[in-house]
Amino acid sequence: MRFLGHPVPATHGRVHPNFKGEVISDLKHRPEGIRVKHSVNGNSVKMYDKEGSVLRIETTINKTEDFRVYRAKQGEPGGEKSWRPLQRSVGEL
Repeated sequence: MRFLGHPVPATHGRVHPNFKGEVISDLKHRPEGIRVKHSVNGNSVKMYDKEGSVLRIETTINKTEDFRVYRAKQGEPGGEKSWRPLQRSVGEL
């Protein structure tokens, strides 16, 4: 959940009770290796184990509004920075 933009307190390790999204975890065994996929609200992290020799990680972000980025206001590059919603641009990713 932390990797997908949602805080999980270290004290108890559970998702916030007000969280209304859908969390899906999936494990698949394939001839090439194993794939583990975690997704929250359309955003996902996938990990592939290629025959025990290579670990490949892939991230897909479809809903940027779930993430925050520390930046200045749009149009004010020298302005005060604060945590703002992630925009769909290569510069912010």
